[in-house]
Amino acid sequence: MERRLKKFKFIFVYGFTVLLLFSLLYFGLLPISIYSNRFRFWLVVIPALVAVPFIFQYRLVYKSRLRKNIDVSFYKKGFLQVKYVYYALGVAVLVFIILGVSTWPIFNTTRYRELIQVTESEGFTQNIKDFSETKVPIIDKDLAMRLGDKKLGELNLGSQFTVNNYTMIKMEDELYWVGALEYTGFFKWINKKDEGTPGYIKINATDTSDVELVSDYKLKYVPSAYFGQDLMRRIYFSGNMDKVFSDYTAFELDETGHPYYIKTVLSKKFAYTKGRDAIGVVVCDAVNGDVHYYDIKDVPSWIDRIQPTDVIIEQLGYYGKYVHGFFNTLFAKKEVLQVSEGYSYVYNDGVFYLYTGLTSVGSDESIVGFTLTNMRTKETTFYRIGGATEYSAQNSAQGAVQDLGYKANWPILVNFEQTPTYFMTLKDKEGLIKKYAYVNVKDYSVYGIGDSLQSAQSNYRENLRTSTTNPNKGIDLKEVTSTVVRIVPVNGTSNYYFVLENDSTNGYTVAYNVSFEVPLTSVGDRVNIKYYDNQSQSHVYTVEEFDNLELTITE
Repeated sequence: MERRLKKFKFIFVYGFTVLLLFSLLYFGLLPISIYSNRFRFWLVVIPALVAVPFIFQYRLVYKSRLRKNIDVSFYKKGFLQVKYVYYALGVAVLVFIILGVSTWPIFNTTRYRELIQVTESEGFTQNIKDFSETKVPIIDKDLAMRLGDKKLGELNLGSQFTVNNYTMIKMEDELYWVGALEYTGFFKWINKKDEGTPGYIKINATDTSDVELVSDYKLKYVPSAYFGQDLMRRIYFSGNMDKVFSDYTAFELDETGHPYYIKTVLSKKFAYTKGRDAIGVVVCDAVNGDVHYYDIKDVPSWIDRIQPTDVIIEQLGYYGKYVHGFFNTLFAKKEVLQVSEGYSYVYNDGVFYLYTGLTSVGSDESIVGFTLTNMRTKETTFYRIGGATEYSAQNSAQGAVQDLGYKANWPILVNFEQTPTYFMTLKDKEGLIKKYAYVNVKDYSVYGIGDSLQSAQSNYRENLRTSTTNPNKGIDLKEVTSTVVRIVPVNGTSNYYFVLENDSTNGYTVAYNVSFEVPLTSVGDRVNIKYYDNQSQSHVYTVEEFDNLELTITE
């Protein structure tokens, strides 16, 4: 009986260990990589569990050696072998502790700060296109979720499928929020697993009326699926058990609209434990489950985001914190910077950038500048432009409509006619856009509010002209008379972009409300314009006065 009990204990312990190992791999998707904190933990715990039965067996035999006249030398030899396993585990733990200590910032401040290379620049208005030439998203993720849910309700799909997350992408020079339809539960997956979900939601980030369900693709491999169709399990068992991934999962489309999931692969620069950095991506076809790994230099061009936002924010934090070494962060705190609590995305010249502000430690009301980080290459530029924080800008916009109780979304940084400006939407309690706001970065008391983009721009432009932050202050208006050779509306009809005869190196933008003649102007019309020649490196100038000489209509 006693022997059976001992045998049962062995079977139980080893059975439990095997079951634990299976659970860690199949359900926990444990990365088999020294870079993984979880792997290092279980690398010590599992061998320790395996050795436990040997210790108990020896103790039982040793206690009964006199009563049963048993030679314990054989068991003692086995026990010593197990003891060596524990010695090895102890050494491993000690090594991990030493590695952890070796990565402390006190020994590595320079290495931490150099995880991200930052270039300082004062040419924000030269490097970032004017808002009239680029797409500015008016729909944030929260509103995208609402619009997507509404579309699912209209199609009677809301009870079966949902969209858990949206990713902003660029496609055909437009910005879109895209999100995969996912299952609402296990039994929904059971019923639909052979055909997949009906597709994905695609929302134009600049137009609340442009919402569609793209049903050309049936998605079988999504995060809400189970067993072999579960997205992460599919990636893990497709030759990626040895990789450590970022937490964020991006859903993106290639040039044809085919859906894929993107997971960034991370490495750790310091002793396998600290200094996270992106080294590549794994791409999973949401339709057929094909999985491919790409080194960071070989990532397909249609993928907009390679660098995880949380990793960039972490590295920018090191860059600002360790500007003068470790002890400076504890005492003098000279020139120490910290990252703003929020961030947004800026789309400029075909590239996605992560925007965030940098503030001085102890100063929560103003920023000393802001950074733009290329989401593919991690190239980062720091624009040292002092001004209001994003929270101050939000409060300024909300204060202008406090009687209505509207709330501003997180600001987006734009170049408004050579002026760094925060753009926001103001939403009601239902999350619907009611007004638009522009707030000057350098002086948050200068703002423009309107029921439409056009009226908000006009209000801001007028307030900007009379403010001390007017970028054209002290510059004389330049007058030109010439013939229009090309004119197109941008941002709907709020602004027009045109080119004049014999002046192909320069372009001009004019708001529709500068003159009622603007929307009536055609190619071949002779016009007289006045603008501030502020030596714009983009060679695009904002027109202050506009007169179409072909029209004799009086206002």
